[in-house]
Amino acid sequence: MEKTSINSGNKWLLGIGDSVSPVEIGHFTEVIDRPHKHEKTHEYYMIIQGSMRLFVNGIENVLKKGDVVYIEPGEIHHAEPITKEIEGYLVKWPHLQEDKIYV
Repeated sequence: MEKTSINSGNKWLLGIGDSVSPVEIGHFTEVIDRPHKHEKTHEYYMIIQGSMRLFVNGIENVLKKGDVVYIEPGEIHHAEPITKEIEGYLVKWPHLQEDKIYV
C-alpha cells in the first residue's frame, strides 16, 4: 500500500520514482510547460480552481473549474495559466518514468 496527502507539498502524490503504483497522480498549482507528447502514457487533467489554456495538437482549449480533459498518447500538448490561481489534478497511466518527449 502507498499513502500520501495533497497537503504533503509534493507535486506528484503517487506513482513517482520506483513506485509500484500503475498510475501517477499529481496535484498542481501552476501549469507552465513546454510542448511535449507521450508515446504510451494517457493523461487526465481535472481543474478544481481557476482556469488555464491547454493546447492539444495546436488547438487551444480553455479549461475552467469543473472541467476534465483526456489526452491520448501521441497528442502534443502544453498548458498556460489564465488566472493567477490555478489548481487541479493530473492522472497519468501507465506509470512510465521515461515517456515524456519534448517537441
